[in-house]
Amino acid sequence: MVRAIVGAMIKVASGNLTKEEFITKFKNGDEIKIQYVPAKALFLSKVTY
Repeated sequence: MVRAIVGAMIKVASGNLTKEEFITKFKNGDEIKIQYVPAKALFLSKVTY
């Protein structure tokens, strides 16, 4: 899930998807056609409750 969200954020930052489109699709559970980022690029650094 994190890899998909990061991929979508890259798409928004590059101008291929607007912020409003992303928010609408995310809230509605609609599919966002994105490229997943590699798993080796992400790690959990901190957890707080």
